[in-house]
Amino acid sequence: PRCHTMRHSIMASLALLAGVSVPAVAHAQSAIDDFELGAPALITPSFNVSFGFGAHYDADEVVRNVSGLSLYAGANLYPVAAPMTPFLGLGVEAEWTQIFDGRDATYIMPTAKLGVAWLGCYEDDDVIDFVEGMFPCLTVYGLGAIRPPSFERDASLRLGMGFNSPLITLGGAAAEIILPSGLELYVEVEPDGSTAYFTRIQLGF
Repeated sequence: PRCHTMRHSIMASLALLAGVSVPAVAHAQSAIDDFELGAPALITPSFNVSFGFGAHYDADEVVRNVSGLSLYAGANLYPVAAPMTPFLGLGVEAEWTQIFDGRDATYIMPTAKLGVAWLGCYEDDDVIDFVEGMFPCLTVYGLGAIRPPSFERDASLRLGMGFNSPLITLGGAAAEIILPSGLELYVEVEPDGSTAYFTRIQLGF
């Protein structure tokens, strides 16, 4: 009788273990499949053209209006391919502008962006693909860049914030209107105390 009792206990334990393990394995397999489909990280290209305007204050508080055109090319890294995710953008920006004495200047600047991206407005599921990552619904970010020296100007640090949404441009295109996709605000500080404040209108992704 004791052997029969032990055998029943062992069989019951095995049945319980199997009952717990099979759903657990199935759930783990499903998670692995989702992991492979969703991709734990996503890297997409990024490109935009911007027109900026602002004011330059030199050390003597003399104000001069400045403007310029820039092109940015880089890549966005999404550490988690989820509907809402942080992101890091790294790239190079070429800017054509005029310095305070009227001379033309061209700057090539390394640029970094760090912020939050909303990628989940296209589909109802949680799987984010390459196209959705390349054309995010909305990104909100801080930015930093280093402007190299030119002529009598020293190198300067550029800090700011901005947002971008290609959906704005797509919506405008549907109505046959050209609309920018984003806006950036930043400040540029030089070692001699000169400061510039800029607003930039973007078109891109």
